[in-house]
Amino acid sequence: MALGELLHALERDGDAAARAVRDAAAAEIARLDAGAARARAARLAEDRDAFGAAAQARADARVADAVRVSRATTFAARADLLGRVRDALRGALPSVLRERADTLGPALVTAAIDAAGGAAGVMQVAPAIEACARAAAPPTLRIELAEVTGAVIELERGVRIDATLDAILDRSWPRLAPRALAEVPR
Repeated sequence: MALGELLHALERDGDAAARAVRDAAAAEIARLDAGAARARAARLAEDRDAFGAAAQARADARVADAVRVSRATTFAARADLLGRVRDALRGALPSVLRERADTLGPALVTAAIDAAGGAAGVMQVAPAIEACARAAAPPTLRIELAEVTGAVIELERGVRIDATLDAILDRSWPRLAPRALAEVPR
């Protein structure tokens, strides 16, 4: 083999070896790029999912806060409304007692006297039911006029008996309040 042929063979073999190295390097680069692309895609998917979950959690928290505020506002408005209804009812009680003194007076006075059980004390009554109270009161009770919506007895032993429309409203309010709310247009 002549030197020229030898050089030509070395060159050809060298080119083939260089191509083989270059091809192997290109394949390795392609494999690494594909792996990096998969890792990048997986990371992006994780980040997108995490961002979406965080955004959803923030949105859910905002919605929950809005619901809480709305409910609190609704409850406050209902409480205010009930307070105004109760105040209006309470304000109407003196006129109700005056208008219906003939039926309410005896019921309230009798209830107070029966609760006193003959004990001594002072019975305060509304002017509208004074005559009824004087007619029904035992001698152990002294009658006084007062700004009350019925009869209140203060016994000498320190017990207070409240037979007024105000007291009836207070005792009945837990049953009346839901009915008052039900009457409110929505």
